[in-house]
Amino acid sequence: DEVREYLAATVDTWLGDYNCDGVRVDSAHSLPPDFVRQVTGRIRQRFPDRVIVGEYSPEGAQAIHDFDFDAVWLLSTCDNAASMSNSWKENIGRLESLVVLRSGYTKNYQCIKFCLGSHDQCGKRPGHTHDLGYWAGRFGGHGDWKARALGRMWWGVMVAGQGIPMMFMGSETHQGGHWHTTHDTSFDWGLLEDTPDTFGAEGAAHVAA
Repeated sequence: DEVREYLAATVDTWLGDYNCDGVRVDSAHSLPPDFVRQVTGRIRQRFPDRVIVGEYSPEGAQAIHDFDFDAVWLLSTCDNAASMSNSWKENIGRLESLVVLRSGYTKNYQCIKFCLGSHDQCGKRPGHTHDLGYWAGRFGGHGDWKARALGRMWWGVMVAGQGIPMMFMGSETHQGGHWHTTHDTSFDWGLLEDTPDTFGAEGAAHVAA
């Protein structure tokens, strides 16, 4: 109980001391269900105006009701977008799943989509199989027009459809490789420079629009 209380109390720091808008419960499926409810209950009681986002596998709207999340990550969005980019196969149903609300969701804010990848795909961590790198790097690199066009297209799908669009930093500038905390794998500000071979500012402008 003491350990659980200590861990649950971290939300007091983030939401109270740092006044964050909300928290994300990472890998909630790996935690005891009653502990997840202890954390969300604490937030509802002490910070009722804050947002709680959950990561839960298998994905689905049921986790919103089971754990009192405001929203959950749609973990399949990046894989689906990448698969259709590699081979279209006229799969309208799969495309539709990235545009409209899926079964069980009743409000736009209840699901978060990240067709271009999250930290799990863009980051590089030992032992992880989903760290495939930044979107642009997976489809030809920063200088490849098709890679940039695909990035713009899937961002458009996210913002035009239902749900909350999420973009991991660096994707808007068509960065390649993997993200990490080291200097050589951090956000590449050089891609924003105005040169014939850099298209970061162009990409950021499309996202802003």
